[in-house]
This record gives sequence, C-alpha cells and structure tokens, in this order.
Amino acid sequence: MYAFHTLSTTCNRRTGLEGDLRRPIPGSGNPAIEDQITILENGVINDLNIPNIKGSYDNTMGMKLTLIGPDGTPCLLYANSCNGLVFNFGFDDAVPLLSPCPPADGRLRLPRDTGRLAKFNDKDINGTWTLRLETSSSSGSGGGGSLEEWSIEYCANLTPSSPFFVKNDTLRVPPGQANPVTRTYLEVQDNTSLPEKIEFTLVTLPKNGRLFLVDQELKVGDVFRQSTVNAGNLVYEHDGSSTLADDFTFTISNEEGGWLATPQFNIVIDPDASVGVTDPKWAAEINVFPNPATNELNVDLGFSVNEPVVLSLSNMQGQEMISDKMAAGTRQMQINTSGLASGVYFLSFRTSLGKVTKKVMINR
Repeated sequence: MYAFHTLSTTCNRRTGLEGDLRRPIPGSGNPAIEDQITILENGVINDLNIPNIKGSYDNTMGMKLTLIGPDGTPCLLYANSCNGLVFNFGFDDAVPLLSPCPPADGRLRLPRDTGRLAKFNDKDINGTWTLRLETSSSSGSGGGGSLEEWSIEYCANLTPSSPFFVKNDTLRVPPGQANPVTRTYLEVQDNTSLPEKIEFTLVTLPKNGRLFLVDQELKVGDVFRQSTVNAGNLVYEHDGSSTLADDFTFTISNEEGGWLATPQFNIVIDPDASVGVTDPKWAAEINVFPNPATNELNVDLGFSVNEPVVLSLSNMQGQEMISDKMAAGTRQMQINTSGLASGVYFLSFRTSLGKVTKKVMINR
C-alpha cells in the first residue's frame, strides 16, 4: 500500500461587525477608521472578494475604502465622488461594473486598484485583514456616521490542522503471547478532533505477529481510531517465533483533512514482559445472554472476583457506548441496551488481572 495525500480548495466567508456592533465615523477633521477580520486558517489564496461593505455617513462624496492584507499589501476598493448618506456594496474582480453612483444599491463592483483583488492571489490567507475607511473634511456636514458591516470571501488551498503524537512508545510482548496497544504507548491528538475522529490506516502489517481489533484480525488498509486504542481494543499477538522485534506502520488523518504519514509503531519481544490480557480460563467462564439481545443484556461472571470489575460496551468504531462497574464479589449484572442501534458491539471486562472482551449483537 502506498500512502499519499492531496489538498483541496476550500471557500469560506468571514464577517466583521456582526449584530449590533458598529464602528463610528467622526463627523469632523479628516476621519479615518479601521476594522479587522482575523483568519486563523493557513492556505494559499486562489480568489478573494469583498461581498459587502455597509454603513452610513452624512455625505459619501470623497469617501475612500482600502483593503490591507496581513503582509501590508493595500488594495484600493473605492474612491469616488458620489453624493449619498448610505453605502452598501461589494467588490469582485469578475464583475464589469466599476463604481457607479449611488453607492447604496447592494451591487458588486470592480475595485479601483489596477491590480484588483487578484493582487492577493498566491498569498497566505492567514492573519489580520484590515478595512480602512477615509473621508475628507470637506465632504461631510459634521453629522458623522458608522461602518456597520463588512465581510471577506475567499477560496484557498487550506493547510488543515495536522495530528501530532502525544505518545509513540515501544510495546513489550512475551514470545507467543499478546498485549493491547493502549494509549500508554500510542496516543495522537490534534487541536480540535475527538478521539473517534482521529483515524489510523494500516500501511504495513507486523511481520512476526498479528493485529486484532478485539477479535477481528486487521489487514493492510483497515482503519482503527484513537478511541479504539483508548478502549484497549487494539491487540498485538506474537507468532511465537524466535524473533526479537516487530513493527507496523500507518497513516493518521483527522476530520479536517489533516494528515501524518507514515510513522512506525515498534514492538519488542521480551520474555520478561508482563501480559495485559486475561487468562483464557476466566474468559471461558463469563456468560453474556441473550445474544443477540434487544433491550437488555445479562452478565454472569461464573465466579466471584474480590475486586471491582469495570465493564465497557463499545461499537465497531471503538466508541464507548456504555460504561459500568460490578462491585467486588458480584457475579451477575443486567445492562440496559434499549438505547443502542442494531449492530455488533464489544463488551469488555477489566480487572487488575487483565481484560476479557465478548462480541455482542443487538437486534431491533
């Protein structure tokens, strides 16, 4: 399997002075006001427009509007001798209209700057964009006005927030045995995504063992999630050979399109390593019924445990749907499954001795 990633063009709109916010324009002197819109995304601009600028002034004659990019690049949008009390218009390189009077018809116009808004193309969208409004003292009658609203519309090849490692530590497994890959060894985050939205896609498999999602053996191209790891449902099993090490590789992606390729997870085969899975004899004694279930699921451990037993029911995506605990010495418990959709689930039992997982079907 080869790992590759492509960027796509995304179009967004950001608005300043929303709601009841206004930027006052003084009625005397040579008024000049500014307002800013900050864009946190990173990406190369393909197209940029100003879909609307709205406000009022006691006389719009002599008014000048300039858009200033984060790097200081100015673009003159409007400079005209139009009488009026209200301005309401937008700017786009694709329209044939320059700046006819009156400036209050809500139509798009061609920017005054000879370089147009295209002068921002191929620049980074990230940063603070400034709209500067200037008027001459001779144009107004002293009443002033306000800038009420303006917005930026842009299309850019955005660079999404990338996942990053919190942990990528070596897992130790005894020869011929198995251990879960937990968040103690493998944890990835980003700035926004929940664990179930961070996906690992297998690129290469272990050479001397196998990977399981609970009891399902994984192959190249299969996906597991950080939530799967957090739940302890990803397990590496060594093949019992005389090998001393193993590994597998993967790509990591998030819901924003962020990507990381292709890190390696390392495994050491160590006879002294502890085993994080439970004695199969304990697993055989646990009874879960009815299976398939509808509205309730009964659990019978088959024996008493002198410590609490933590129960976790997860779906196929590794999302924990139900979490509960059986008190020490308790053998039986009933789980309400009436709120679950039909499908395959995995019920795990965890104590200090290890973990056992049972496959459960819910039918509606």
